[in-house]
Amino acid sequence: MKITLENRKKVNQFGNILKHLKHFSQDISIVINEEGLYAQGMDSSHASMFELVLKNEWFTTYEIEEDIVLGINCELISKVLNCLNNGQTITMEYDTKKDDLTISLIPRDGEKCMKKEFKIPLMDLDNELMEIPDAEYTADLEIVSQEFYQLVDEMSIFGDTLGVNCTYDEVKFTGKGNLGEMTAIVKEDDIIMYAVEEEADMTVNYRMNYLKIFTSFSRVNGVVKLHMSENLPMKIQYDMDELVDDEDEEKEPENYLRFFLAPIVEDF
Repeated sequence: MKITLENRKKVNQFGNILKHLKHFSQDISIVINEEGLYAQGMDSSHASMFELVLKNEWFTTYEIEEDIVLGINCELISKVLNCLNNGQTITMEYDTKKDDLTISLIPRDGEKCMKKEFKIPLMDLDNELMEIPDAEYTADLEIVSQEFYQLVDEMSIFGDTLGVNCTYDEVKFTGKGNLGEMTAIVKEDDIIMYAVEEEADMTVNYRMNYLKIFTSFSRVNGVVKLHMSENLPMKIQYDMDELVDDEDEEKEPENYLRFFLAPIVEDF
């Protein structure tokens, strides 16, 4: 198996994801087959999960001889990608006769930096992949990733719960806890897109610590998509497709990183 990434934007996206997964999970299984790369994992409390889908065309080079499952320690892969410089590309190679994955950070043509090569021991993980069904949500919105990151960061000062109220013309985010609460009222003009069911007045609460982890991936895409319903996990998605023209924006994304977070269920 040999996979390479040379596109500067994609190198940064891929590196950002692998650097930050340690905040979500200790170990992950990466499935590599003819269609592309797929990874899925749950946090230790099973309140949230992530899913990464990258089709084979997303990579510069994608050569495999058979389906492979790579068991990787997230802390270790994070240390490797922290050594990535702006002028480098990423190459991953795996020989089925060996027990380690080779990751090379190679200078681009004309760049003055060292080539770095790492050998990562692989793990035998017994992780079963979950099937994630499609769902219709009460509210869908798109917001600048950095703005959502800042909003969550500010509200986490006041408490460990983020409340979201969606009505026909606005969204209210409320951070609340023992230190009081902070509310941000977001009008439709303040965000990129907002769609909500007619006559909806929905309030859902989520754990703030998980949202802080999800927003740490904000550099993957300048826009983050949020999908919410009262009885479904929130879906947070960063698209990773290369858009060529306006028509591409209407297509369902093929490459993405997304998270699912169960709402807080009140005890009565």
